[in-house]
Amino acid sequence: MTKLSAQAKGLAARFGKGKASDAQSARPDDADGQEARVSARLDRLLTSNDLRDVSRFHVEGGALNAAKALEQADRVMILTGFSVDHTNPDDPTSPGLPETDGPPGAAALAHSLWELGKVVTFVTDKANEPVLRAAVKALNPEAERYARFDVVDAPHGSRAASKQADALLDKHRPDAVVAIELPSRNENGDRLNMRGKNINGFNAPVDQLLINANRREGVTTVGVGDGGNEAGMGGLENIPQALNGDTMAAAVPAQHPVTAWNSNFGATAIGAVMLQRAGKLDKLITGEQQDATIRAAIGAGAVDGVTRGSVVNQPTPDGRNFTGVDGHSLDVHRGMLELLRTNVAQLPPGGIVAQRSPDHDKPFLIGLFDSGNGGLIAARNVAGFLKYRSPGKARFVIVTDHGAGAYGGKERGELVSLVGKGLKTGQDIGVDIIAMACNTACTAFPEAQDGIHVPVEDLIGNTAEEIPRRGGARPAILATQATVESPVYADKIAHAARVGDHANRDVRLRDGYAVGAPGWAELVNDLDHLSDDPETSRKVDEAVAKYVDKVPRDATSVWLCCTHYPALKERIEKRLGEHGMGHVPVIDPMEFQAERVIKFLDEEAILDRSDRMPTLSPVVLTTSSDLGAVKTSARELLGRDDAEVVYTQLGTEHTIALVAPLRTAAAHKSAASRLMPHRRHSPRPPEQGDQPPGQKST
Repeated sequence: MTKLSAQAKGLAARFGKGKASDAQSARPDDADGQEARVSARLDRLLTSNDLRDVSRFHVEGGALNAAKALEQADRVMILTGFSVDHTNPDDPTSPGLPETDGPPGAAALAHSLWELGKVVTFVTDKANEPVLRAAVKALNPEAERYARFDVVDAPHGSRAASKQADALLDKHRPDAVVAIELPSRNENGDRLNMRGKNINGFNAPVDQLLINANRREGVTTVGVGDGGNEAGMGGLENIPQALNGDTMAAAVPAQHPVTAWNSNFGATAIGAVMLQRAGKLDKLITGEQQDATIRAAIGAGAVDGVTRGSVVNQPTPDGRNFTGVDGHSLDVHRGMLELLRTNVAQLPPGGIVAQRSPDHDKPFLIGLFDSGNGGLIAARNVAGFLKYRSPGKARFVIVTDHGAGAYGGKERGELVSLVGKGLKTGQDIGVDIIAMACNTACTAFPEAQDGIHVPVEDLIGNTAEEIPRRGGARPAILATQATVESPVYADKIAHAARVGDHANRDVRLRDGYAVGAPGWAELVNDLDHLSDDPETSRKVDEAVAKYVDKVPRDATSVWLCCTHYPALKERIEKRLGEHGMGHVPVIDPMEFQAERVIKFLDEEAILDRSDRMPTLSPVVLTTSSDLGAVKTSARELLGRDDAEVVYTQLGTEHTIALVAPLRTAAAHKSAASRLMPHRRHSPRPPEQGDQPPGQKST
């Protein structure tokens, strides 16, 4: 049993644990009555600490109703981030000072939603982004890496704020928008904290997304608050005045307002109810995990909104409050979590179980092409992005030209031929789309695309579009020597900077900001970066340092423009940090390839996939005769033991079990049949001493 402090025991005594006998005595036909009794106890728990008069405007059944509404959603957008003051109160130009209430609750709710198969997108402002990311990472490092985090930076009271809100809603198409401890404008358009201070200057208008979402048909809105000045509390009666007597009551409503004595707890309660109704309450976060999110938030720059302290569990001079969340120590919040778990466990089941199941969904076939192991690294990253950003299921078919070696030193004519054959291989197999996973290969476009009708996502083109949007004024790239020497990146970045809604005419690839890193791809192909041998690891570090040291010190971003290089990302970031550049983002462009793939999946959702095999096991086609080595690479770089590795000669015929044994004539005639797989024989890999197999299939 969790050991509680006197502060925690006092709250527990005021609330009282729910009686297990209530659940045991409930009749099978009394589910509605049991639900009502548990919901009433949950309301008492959510208002058990009433120091801020939350009971005056509490919404009975709010958590239960919000949970039921969110069960129907596949895509949930979570808004959070409340800065209580300037980081320097004496400097009105200093950035916002985030509080610990909000981001940990957003992370906890997202954790529950992921367990139920939902897609989650986070939106916050610049000051709160690192705090939110830290809280999410404390629960799920993979999610922090691959989930969507968007930042609102539009000015207050402008058309730009509404335009940016609509753009984000259009981009992510959420079924539900949930605001958690998010400052709301009052009837005068100002945001006030509990002390009555106007906080517009250091809180972006993130609440505009809830306003715009309320206007959209089919979008569920939820607001979680504890003081009445949060987005979603609009329209509630009896919200108290700010401490200085000013009106702080929110003017932004939500369809399902949820009130609690701290917003983290309210958000966690929603997730707990959803998990219990789906029979998965064992997946609720633990007390240790909750502690970790709060500590991570403080470590990322947040403070307790009441004590303004940043030392966990430190008491205020009068001993009345403790630094944690809203003046209460970590063990108080841990104790309340256990009370929540105990009471929610008595809810009768009845929720919608996750609809996304890899055992039953028929997957899209996503092709990736690269000269070597970069394709495996890229596939793992794209799979991660799809896992957290798309409800669709995908099976990856990775075409790798290991036998030809790295493409960086190839003459253009040879490169065009190799890339063209690689694309044809993916097309013949029947992939739905090909995401290029090799920058050097993309320099062979457009000639290499001759005769290819499958959609092909150009890695260089897509990256070049994003650099003016996200790269700052002086982006730098790390790439193979061939990519650096090609004018393609510079030309496409310059073009992207001149056109589009996010054009930034000041952005260009300056001289010296494209750094060639010969040898890095070979290190990754040989798996040297994974070696436990100290000497090998030292050599990898030296190779990384050699070229990272050439990145100009005033670079505003570093783009890894070879898909092998993300395998070295941590080493690259470490070296940049040694030069005082730890703040410079290191960006893997495969995120944007993944976004293009997700857009395709959304648009082609009706694609006939009835004859696809239900498995999601990846397939690796390789031109290397050493299948054992490729299998090792696939296991290490994909992080999976179930990859099927098949020898190929690029452009020849293959047999790969991507579809069921029998197909109907109707399937062949369907509009989507242009993307359906062909079933052909594969050449066997050459044995030692054999001549390479011929072009004719066996």
